[in-house]
Amino acid sequence: MLIKQKIKQYVFQSNTQQKGKHRIFPNYAIIVTFTILCVTCITDATAKNSNQDLPIEATLPAIGGILHWIAPEMKVHCLLPKGAEPHHFRPSARQLERANNSPLLVRSSRDDLAWFKTQHVQSKHILDLWPHDEKGKNHAWLLPSVIGNALPLINNALTQTFPAFKNTILKHQPDLQHSIKIIEQAWANIAIPLRKHGIIMQHAAWLPLFEAYQIPVLAVLEKGNMGHNHGYNAKKLDQALKQLQKHPNAILIADQRHDDKGLKWLQRQHPSSQLVYLDAVGTCDQPWPLLMQYNIDLLVAALHKPQ
Repeated sequence: MLIKQKIKQYVFQSNTQQKGKHRIFPNYAIIVTFTILCVTCITDATAKNSNQDLPIEATLPAIGGILHWIAPEMKVHCLLPKGAEPHHFRPSARQLERANNSPLLVRSSRDDLAWFKTQHVQSKHILDLWPHDEKGKNHAWLLPSVIGNALPLINNALTQTFPAFKNTILKHQPDLQHSIKIIEQAWANIAIPLRKHGIIMQHAAWLPLFEAYQIPVLAVLEKGNMGHNHGYNAKKLDQALKQLQKHPNAILIADQRHDDKGLKWLQRQHPSSQLVYLDAVGTCDQPWPLLMQYNIDLLVAALHKPQ
């Protein structure tokens, strides 16, 4: 305000000095300066509140879905495009720039580390929910108990970055905890028949969850939890086929964004096998409980399908 008062006084003095002329013209240089300063003031004020309008950036759609579930009022973008294969994805320079400019980048370096082998995110505000250098399982968001443990971290990051949404975020907490309990019970229910069937998987995305609910995993065709090695050999296929012959009701678990050739080969050898395509990643705007329920429904349908 002091700057504006001085400029106003300067303009008045300039006009006064020109009274002897036929017309009184303001000093246009001063007007331009005043305009620039006004724009600067507005820009500074906007910048202070810009966090409320800029989207949160999430590396994986599943993480975007968690954020959308916790704070549906906020804007969320995801680096991984809809339908893209996460194991071969590499962010573009424009996507990295968007992530670095975001007021908050939420990631799981245990799962997205390979994306940044040649380029690094440099955002000053990063929440790494599941760091790669800590003990634990990949695809941690698939475990309801892990989501419950992550809620305080996410809430703290959101309320610090977006203080205007603090009350709204805190208000949702009882509903979030209730949703986690519902999903936990739903998995416990479906685990009972799955324990009798057993599971054969192409990719180990769901391995932590099946292990947590004591569902027998008879074979995993690929090495490594991150799925970067899509290869499998004849020996592994033969071993899986023997397990399938021994457990003819075993469910074949494929991933909607992943290679399924090995499982299709097994199904050709054993046509009565159920092949189910689960989705471990979801979409950026799909709240976490809906992603969980979607996959539970797929397994329920497979279990009730006539052999």
